Amino acid sequence: MQILFKITFACSVLFSALAQHAYADFYRHVDETGTRHVSTTLTKPALKYGYEILNNQMMVMKRVPPELTLEEKNKVAQEKADAEAKTQLLATYSSSKNAISVRDRKIKAMEVRMNITTSDLTRLNSEYEGVASEAAQFMQRNEKVPNEINSKFRRIELLTEQSKTSLLTQQKEIEDVRNKFNVDIEKLKVIEHKQAMNEKALDQNELDQAAVDEQTNQTVPTE
Repeated sequence: MQILFKITFACSVLFSALAQHAYADFYRHVDETGTRHVSTTLTKPALKYGYEILNNQMMVMKRVPPELTLEEKNKVAQEKADAEAKTQLLATYSSSKNAISVRDRKIKAMEVRMNITTSDLTRLNSEYEGVASEAAQFMQRNEKVPNEINSKFRRIELLTEQSKTSLLTQQKEIEDVRNKFNVDIEKLKVIEHKQAMNEKALDQNELDQAAVDEQTNQTVPTE
């Protein structure tokens, strides 16, 4: 039963595709010189310039527009991508003010982590000075600096380097987040400006129509 259903469905799809041009006896198109061409098969020039589907009585059954150029296809694709990006942006933020609020909260949280890293660096510098003071006492007595103190130096230097790298990374992350949000915020402001202009134009049209209606009512003679 399933096999019969699949065969029937496949046949219906095939017949549907064939039916789109089943009534076509001729294809007619006009080239760049204005010359008309008629053929019984669909040619590349016809796709390029657009064509008409004719029946056996040479009556136009359907008109098909020209095939898009590469530039036009790219433009359509870009417009589609822009529309999808706009939809996604409006789904993420209700307004530019909302995006600004989200940006500021996110950056504030990142700055808290950066302040912690900065405090770690201050603590490590203080600890380094303390260990250096211990080492200086041994050197003043012409004694060898103990391995324990040298190990403390290496540990502090390693942690300090790691903290400095982390701090630079955090600063860059904050800058990247700020730049990304600013781009989205500017896009939202453009969208809001266009919406405001459209609403203003709509309000003006309503006022104009109301004025026309009022003038019409005044000029209509009373019986």
